[in-house]
Amino acid sequence: MTRIALALALVVFPLILCSQQRTGSIAGSVLLDSQVGLEDSRVVYSKVIRLSRDSKGSIVELEPHVTGIVRTGANGTFRIDSLPSGSYYLCALPAQANQIKSCDSPYPPVSVREANTTADVALIVRTGVLLSIVIDDASTRITPQTLAVGWMSPSGAYSPATQSARTADRATLTVAIPRNSSGHLFLDGSLTILDASGAALRMRGRSVPVTVSQESDATVALRVQ
Repeated sequence: MTRIALALALVVFPLILCSQQRTGSIAGSVLLDSQVGLEDSRVVYSKVIRLSRDSKGSIVELEPHVTGIVRTGANGTFRIDSLPSGSYYLCALPAQANQIKSCDSPYPPVSVREANTTADVALIVRTGVLLSIVIDDASTRITPQTLAVGWMSPSGAYSPATQSARTADRATLTVAIPRNSSGHLFLDGSLTILDASGAALRMRGRSVPVTVSQESDATVALRVQ
């Protein structure tokens, strides 16, 4: 019996050790405006999947998806363990409504090697200004299925607005955008939306121009036809 147990141990232990060494870790911090550690920010990670084509020309994934979320500690620090080797996209989400997630700025994937920790990764969340889109909607027709609203930068980067308040006749959607910036609202949906002058806004394209300053939040008033 002892010989059998010993034989099993000689087989199983190297397999466990090997499996442990096939993973690595990422450690870093989330900083607000490159200065202060941001507590209770969520860091989303996702492995870059290698793709190929099968004999029929269809795209196939060569490895399983690896995704997850961790929260930062008191000093904005985070650690992600047990990651298969490869490259990972990271994105730090804001802790406050007027903050802008780190992946709105270009950031290269982070490489992870077996039995190693990729340390000192810094993700920058920026303080922006809050853009409120207030839409008169007496018939309560605005839903996520009937209207999507967001802000589009001059480079074409899109930031969706989310509903932050709702009354019987009005919906308010908000999105954080960079300070001292200019852009446009972007709308998509089945409703006809009018601006303050009563003109119908373009769907699936840049519509109302928006310019914000260093500190002041901005509001755009619209209504459903």
